[in-house]
Amino acid sequence: MPTTQLANESWERFRDAQRAGIAAAIIELVNEQDSVITIAQIADRAGVSRPTFYKYFPTLGAAMLHVHRQVIDTIAEHGQQSPSEEDLDGLTQFLQRMSALASLARVRPDLIRFTSYFDFTFRRHGLTDDEHRALQELEVALMEIARESFRKGQQDGSIRPELDIPHMVEVIGASILGLAQRALVTADDPSAREIDIERHFATALDAWRAYLTPQNAT
Repeated sequence: MPTTQLANESWERFRDAQRAGIAAAIIELVNEQDSVITIAQIADRAGVSRPTFYKYFPTLGAAMLHVHRQVIDTIAEHGQQSPSEEDLDGLTQFLQRMSALASLARVRPDLIRFTSYFDFTFRRHGLTDDEHRALQELEVALMEIARESFRKGQQDGSIRPELDIPHMVEVIGASILGLAQRALVTADDPSAREIDIERHFATALDAWRAYLTPQNAT
């Protein structure tokens, strides 16, 4: 391999490591403090200078959106259909994909806490117009995963056919994510958090199952 190519690849790995370090620093700080975090704090935690931070992210909002994109990717991975789900009806698939948030809240509560911080600190006022558009595109892609199962459920008769797919997926997704955020905020310790999440999710998913199931199928 030519020396120049090796140098370029080494430099790219270094840049990726710095970006990852900044993202990790943001997650850590969000989980450690209640106040708004700053670029100076992020740079210090990541071990980079402010100019280096700005080399990767022109604004604090851009850095937050980068982390939010990673969180969405993780949620999507948890909700992806596995081979064992292929023969399930659409309703069961859909609810299993919604319940993936419960699994994520147990395995990576730090990511769920970040979604709370992002929603209340950056979603409305912390992003540029271009960043807002990028956020919408990301969330549409995530919603499509759930819409696939919802659509299948309407086709196979396991979900009420008159329900509007985009509206219902958005409402149910927001309610499930809200439960995860609430459970993590109010829990006093890890064991209480796990019990709270399990109970709240089970109740919510049972309620949504009853609502989505056609009356002639009950």
